[in-house]
Amino acid sequence: MYLHIGADACVAMRDVVAIISHKLMELSPVNREFIGSAEAERRVFRSADGRFASAVVTTTAVYLTPTTPATLVRRARSGFGSGQLGREARA
Repeated sequence: MYLHIGADACVAMRDVVAIISHKLMELSPVNREFIGSAEAERRVFRSADGRFASAVVTTTAVYLTPTTPATLVRRARSGFGSGQLGREARA
């Protein structure tokens, strides 16, 4: 099953480790360090406009998406996007 994370991108649900809000990313020094490390390793992918509401952490990458964490969790729980066409986000 796939999770549609916005901006015509999907990730495999089995690879999702965490969904973190933008606010929590900004407030936590540990999260900022994690993102900085992932950026240095070129494992961070941003939406086209650069703004994000949440970070979807997978086993191989971090996707910064404009979709809110509440929407992503709701999609994950309902299976939304599992059969939809679109491009799979790849690291």
